[in-house]
Amino acid sequence: MPVSRGLPGGPCCAAKCDILSNSGSLARTYRNGPRIKAQLAATGIDWMQVSEDGFWRPNVRAQFLTDDGAVILMSYVGLVEQTAPFKQAAETNGPTAWDDQYMRLSLIFNTGDRRYAWLNQSLFIAAGRLLGTGSIEYSVFRVT
Repeated sequence: MPVSRGLPGGPCCAAKCDILSNSGSLARTYRNGPRIKAQLAATGIDWMQVSEDGFWRPNVRAQFLTDDGAVILMSYVGLVEQTAPFKQAAETNGPTAWDDQYMRLSLIFNTGDRRYAWLNQSLFIAAGRLLGTGSIEYSVFRVT
């Protein structure tokens, strides 16, 4: 995945998120990477501040259950620039390339499970893109 806007190192985990439908249901959300494999445990909360400056500001909370039974709370805030390719893809339910928009996030994880204590003790950033069909893909990086 080429991300040209200065994200460090390799990803610690990738995330694919489906946007909540009008009914509030969430078909699938998961996090998979070399150090964590998890699925959404319950419907999360997703606020979106829409600003006149052309940026959206997401504020999201979600709870994940790992494949080995740990519960992890994830929260993030970020910036999503409403570029022409992003708007067109959003209107037609199509995909975007990584560089079609500025979609960057700052993530925080919390867990009481000792196996994942490194999540509590790390900073994370992410880049995102639209996949079409109401889905967003994130590449999440641990800042070291």
